[in-house]
Amino acid sequence: MTMSGNTLALDEEARISARRIFSLISNELMQVELEFERQARSNVQVVDYLGEYLRASGGKRVRPALTILSNYAVGGDGSRYNSIRMATVMEFLHTATLVHDDVIDKADMRRKRPTVNALYGNETAVLMGDWLYMSAFETSLAEGLLYERRLFHSAFATTDQTEGMAAFTEKRTPNFTHR
Repeated sequence: MTMSGNTLALDEEARISARRIFSLISNELMQVELEFERQARSNVQVVDYLGEYLRASGGKRVRPALTILSNYAVGGDGSRYNSIRMATVMEFLHTATLVHDDVIDKADMRRKRPTVNALYGNETAVLMGDWLYMSAFETSLAEGLLYERRLFHSAFATTDQTEGMAAFTEKRTPNFTHR
Protein backbone atom coordinates (compact mmCIF):
# COMPACT_ATOMS: atom_id res chain seq x y z
CA MET A 1 0.00 0.00 0.00
CA THR A 2 1.42 3.36 -0.99
CA MET A 3 0.46 6.76 0.30
CA SER A 4 -0.07 9.77 -1.91
CA GLY A 5 2.16 12.80 -1.52
CA ASN A 6 -0.75 14.69 -0.02
CA THR A 7 -1.34 12.00 2.61
CA LEU A 8 2.37 11.91 3.47
CA ALA A 9 2.42 15.70 3.85
CA LEU A 10 -0.62 15.60 6.17
CA ASP A 11 0.94 12.78 8.18
CA GLU A 12 4.18 14.77 8.59
CA GLU A 13 2.22 17.90 9.52
CA ALA A 14 0.35 15.93 12.21
CA ARG A 15 3.66 14.66 13.66
CA ILE A 16 5.08 18.19 13.77
CA SER A 17 1.91 19.48 15.46
CA ALA A 18 2.03 16.68 18.04
CA ARG A 19 5.69 17.47 18.79
CA ARG A 20 4.83 21.14 19.27
CA ILE A 21 1.96 20.32 21.62
CA PHE A 22 4.08 17.87 23.62
CA SER A 23 6.87 20.46 23.86
CA LEU A 24 4.43 22.83 25.60
CA ILE A 25 4.09 20.35 28.46
CA SER A 26 7.57 18.81 28.43
CA ASN A 27 8.23 19.77 32.06
CA GLU A 28 4.96 18.18 33.17
CA LEU A 29 5.74 15.00 31.21
CA MET A 30 9.15 14.80 32.91
CA GLN A 31 7.30 15.01 36.23
CA VAL A 32 5.01 12.18 35.07
CA GLU A 33 8.09 10.02 34.44
CA LEU A 34 9.39 10.74 37.94
CA GLU A 35 5.96 10.07 39.44
CA PHE A 36 5.65 6.80 37.49
CA GLU A 37 9.00 5.73 38.94
CA ARG A 38 7.90 6.74 42.45
CA GLN A 39 4.50 5.05 42.23
CA ALA A 40 6.00 1.88 40.73
CA ARG A 41 8.26 1.30 43.73
CA SER A 42 7.48 -1.65 45.93
CA ASN A 43 9.07 -3.57 48.78
CA VAL A 44 8.40 -6.70 46.73
CA GLN A 45 11.44 -7.17 44.52
CA VAL A 46 9.59 -8.57 41.49
CA VAL A 47 7.05 -5.72 41.51
CA ASP A 48 9.78 -3.12 41.97
CA TYR A 49 11.88 -4.58 39.15
CA LEU A 50 8.99 -4.96 36.71
CA GLY A 51 7.62 -1.50 37.53
CA GLU A 52 10.94 0.02 36.50
CA TYR A 53 11.20 -2.31 33.49
CA LEU A 54 7.80 -1.19 32.23
CA ARG A 55 8.47 2.50 32.90
CA ALA A 56 11.82 2.33 31.11
CA SER A 57 10.14 0.65 28.14
CA GLY A 58 8.90 4.10 27.23
CA GLY A 59 5.95 4.87 25.05
CA LYS A 60 4.44 8.03 23.70
CA ARG A 61 2.73 9.01 26.98
CA VAL A 62 -0.30 10.25 25.04
CA ARG A 63 -2.73 9.56 27.90
CA PRO A 64 -0.79 11.57 30.49
CA ALA A 65 -0.35 14.36 27.94
CA LEU A 66 -4.08 14.45 27.24
CA THR A 67 -4.82 14.48 30.99
CA ILE A 68 -2.49 17.43 31.55
CA LEU A 69 -3.69 19.32 28.46
CA SER A 70 -7.32 18.74 29.46
CA ASN A 71 -6.59 20.17 32.88
CA TYR A 72 -5.15 23.32 31.27
CA ALA A 73 -8.04 23.48 28.77
CA VAL A 74 -10.61 23.85 31.56
CA GLY A 75 -8.60 26.49 33.42
CA GLY A 76 -6.73 24.16 35.77
CA ASP A 77 -3.03 23.93 36.45
CA GLY A 78 -1.63 20.83 34.78
CA SER A 79 1.68 21.26 36.59
CA ARG A 80 0.15 20.76 40.06
CA TYR A 81 1.17 17.58 41.83
CA ASN A 82 -2.35 16.12 41.84
CA SER A 83 -2.58 16.65 38.07
CA ILE A 84 0.77 14.91 37.58
CA ARG A 85 -0.39 12.03 39.80
CA MET A 86 -3.60 11.60 37.83
CA ALA A 87 -1.71 11.78 34.53
CA THR A 88 0.46 8.97 35.90
CA VAL A 89 -2.67 7.02 36.84
CA MET A 90 -3.71 7.16 33.18
CA GLU A 91 -0.33 5.72 32.17
CA PHE A 92 -0.57 2.99 34.84
CA LEU A 93 -4.00 1.98 33.54
CA HIS A 94 -2.77 1.95 29.96
CA THR A 95 0.34 -0.06 30.89
CA ALA A 96 -1.78 -2.56 32.82
CA THR A 97 -3.95 -3.15 29.76
CA LEU A 98 -0.86 -3.66 27.59
CA VAL A 99 0.62 -6.19 30.04
CA HIS A 100 -2.66 -8.11 30.13
CA ASP A 101 -3.08 -7.85 26.34
CA ASP A 102 0.38 -9.34 25.86
CA VAL A 103 -0.71 -12.39 27.87
CA ILE A 104 -3.90 -12.80 25.85
CA ASP A 105 -2.09 -12.27 22.54
CA LYS A 106 0.90 -14.39 23.60
CA ALA A 107 3.09 -11.48 22.53
CA ASP A 108 6.84 -11.86 22.91
CA MET A 109 7.86 -8.27 22.17
CA ARG A 110 6.53 -4.78 22.85
CA ARG A 111 8.38 -1.55 22.11
CA LYS A 112 11.34 -3.61 20.88
CA ARG A 113 11.72 -5.30 24.28
CA PRO A 114 10.63 -8.70 25.57
CA THR A 115 7.21 -8.62 27.23
CA VAL A 116 6.78 -9.40 30.91
CA ASN A 117 5.03 -12.66 30.05
CA ALA A 118 7.82 -13.67 27.65
CA LEU A 119 10.42 -13.05 30.36
CA TYR A 120 8.64 -14.32 33.48
CA GLY A 121 5.49 -16.13 32.41
CA ASN A 122 1.79 -15.39 32.31
CA GLU A 123 1.21 -15.64 36.07
CA THR A 124 3.75 -12.93 36.84
CA ALA A 125 2.49 -10.76 33.98
CA VAL A 126 -1.13 -10.99 35.10
CA LEU A 127 -0.15 -10.18 38.70
CA MET A 128 1.90 -7.19 37.52
CA GLY A 129 -1.00 -5.91 35.43
CA ASP A 130 -3.30 -6.34 38.41
CA TRP A 131 -0.84 -4.51 40.64
CA LEU A 132 -0.74 -1.59 38.19
CA TYR A 133 -4.55 -1.44 38.16
CA MET A 134 -4.76 -1.46 41.94
CA SER A 135 -1.99 1.12 42.31
CA ALA A 136 -3.84 3.41 39.91
CA PHE A 137 -7.02 2.84 41.92
CA GLU A 138 -5.20 3.64 45.19
CA THR A 139 -3.85 6.91 43.80
CA SER A 140 -7.30 7.90 42.53
CA LEU A 141 -8.70 7.21 45.98
CA ALA A 142 -5.92 9.13 47.68
CA GLU A 143 -6.61 12.11 45.41
CA GLY A 144 -10.22 12.07 46.58
CA LEU A 145 -11.66 11.17 43.20
CA LEU A 146 -13.34 8.13 44.67
CA TYR A 147 -14.92 8.87 48.01
CA GLU A 148 -16.19 5.57 49.35
CA ARG A 149 -14.04 4.70 52.38
CA ARG A 150 -14.63 0.97 51.98
CA LEU A 151 -13.26 1.18 48.44
CA PHE A 152 -10.16 2.93 49.78
CA HIS A 153 -9.40 0.12 52.23
CA SER A 154 -10.29 -2.52 49.66
CA ALA A 155 -7.81 -1.04 47.17
CA PHE A 156 -4.98 -1.14 49.70
CA ALA A 157 -5.87 -4.70 50.70
CA THR A 158 -6.00 -5.85 47.08
CA THR A 159 -2.65 -4.24 46.29
CA ASP A 160 -1.12 -5.93 49.35
CA GLN A 161 -2.63 -9.24 48.28
CA THR A 162 -1.26 -8.84 44.74
CA GLU A 163 2.20 -8.01 46.13
CA GLY A 164 1.97 -11.08 48.37
CA MET A 165 1.15 -13.30 45.41
CA ALA A 166 3.97 -11.68 43.41
CA ALA A 167 6.40 -12.29 46.29
CA PHE A 168 5.36 -15.95 46.30
CA THR A 169 5.98 -16.09 42.53
CA GLU A 170 9.32 -14.34 43.04
CA LYS A 171 10.46 -17.12 45.39
CA ARG A 172 9.80 -19.63 42.64
CA THR A 173 11.52 -17.46 40.00
CA PRO A 174 14.49 -15.88 41.82
CA ASN A 175 16.22 -14.24 38.82
CA PHE A 176 14.96 -10.69 39.37
CA THR A 177 17.55 -7.98 39.72
CA HIS A 178 16.81 -5.33 42.34
CA ARG A 179 17.26 -1.77 41.08
